[in-house]
Amino acid sequence: MRSKLPALGSVLMLSVLILGGCASITVQPTESPTAAPPEVAHINVVEQAGLTAAVEIEVLEWDLDSPSSYSHRLTITDSQVVARMVAALDTDLQLGPRARCPAWYTLRFHLADGTVQELGYACDPQNPTFLRGGQDFWQGQDVEPPGRFNEVVQEQLAASPVGVVAVGWLGQVVSLPPGSQYDDYLALAPEGTGEIGLTGADAAIEAEIAGLR
Repeated sequence: MRSKLPALGSVLMLSVLILGGCASITVQPTESPTAAPPEVAHINVVEQAGLTAAVEIEVLEWDLDSPSSYSHRLTITDSQVVARMVAALDTDLQLGPRARCPAWYTLRFHLADGTVQELGYACDPQNPTFLRGGQDFWQGQDVEPPGRFNEVVQEQLAASPVGVVAVGWLGQVVSLPPGSQYDDYLALAPEGTGEIGLTGADAAIEAEIAGLR
């Protein structure tokens, strides 16, 4: 009977050779590629619209009596003020979603070559949150105007207040409680037409208003 020991020894030696030839393998975790953040678009309105050539700026205000039109508010012809407004706007501004409100003001920049660049400005007089236009470079979006630009615009608007010249109003004077913005208001007739706050310019006029309550 043939001995099985030499064969068994050969198998053991082969196993030792195989195990001895194995090297440890370290598997590195695979990192998922990080997506690059979307590029945010910026524009310089002055450069895109050529506003450095502006010679005057016309400001139109939304006409509440005719919501589809604008009325003339003021025209800025002082070259220094025009230059200040343009300089305040001469910076890169980030484009963002269009605000869901009509522009309260239209700013018309009259250029030296006779062309006009129009920009929409602000949701309301106290909320100058956007600047927009119909030019292609806007891409249907708005920008937030620089704070200095808002300051210059507000200075000019304050220097040209809107007043209403009344020949006569028909209505009833109603007293308001202490702490109200006005002492009284005029409820226009017919009822529902509107209300106008009243404050006397001096004590004599205030007494006349009080006598109409």
